[in-house]
Amino acid sequence: KTFTFNFKVENIKIIPGAYDVVISSKLLSRFSNSKFNLTYFGRIYPNQNLELIVEGINEFLKKVNPKNFKLQLIGIKKTSNFDGVQFITSRINTEYLDVVDYLPKEELMDFCKKEVTLFFLPSFFEDNGQFMVKLYDFIALGKPVLVAPRVNSDMEFVVKKTKSGAVLNSSESIALHLEEQYNYFLKFGHAKNNMSSKSISDYHRQNQIKLFAKKINSLI
Repeated sequence: KTFTFNFKVENIKIIPGAYDVVISSKLLSRFSNSKFNLTYFGRIYPNQNLELIVEGINEFLKKVNPKNFKLQLIGIKKTSNFDGVQFITSRINTEYLDVVDYLPKEELMDFCKKEVTLFFLPSFFEDNGQFMVKLYDFIALGKPVLVAPRVNSDMEFVVKKTKSGAVLNSSESIALHLEEQYNYFLKFGHAKNNMSSKSISDYHRQNQIKLFAKKINSLI
């Protein structure tokens, strides 16, 4: 059956997805580390644009030649016949790679809280409405996120709204951003982080439910 609803445009409100993790001051605290770890965990999809970020990383490595940099891939799962790990590891010098096996969620969060300097999140080739919930994990861990390329997606909007990272659109800008973050890391032991705790809390599920309830009440 096909159902038709005659809603007025002014009565329609899109409420973004939300997270359930409690973001506390402990999660947002900064851990110093001896290595600059650029990290991704979980599944990589074939319609994610990996090439731009890989190109940017290689430009950064060629220019800076960092001695304590690692591209950290944690528990990456194959999607259908696509092997994201193979795609990345075949294009980046092995001395900069750190491939970590799957970790249970609680152990993964604890590991990332202590070991990760910066997360990276490859965008999809086009804004098809997909949203990677792992972005909320990245933000909840209090680590900046590098998103590329720019396709005007909801993920990019969340990153900008929460000031939780950078949305970049060229390999040159990615390399420059990594260089700036690396220099900051050498000086302070962690990445530069401008996250807004207030904006982040707006995306908690409790607040999204309040928004939904408020909209429903306005229509009754």
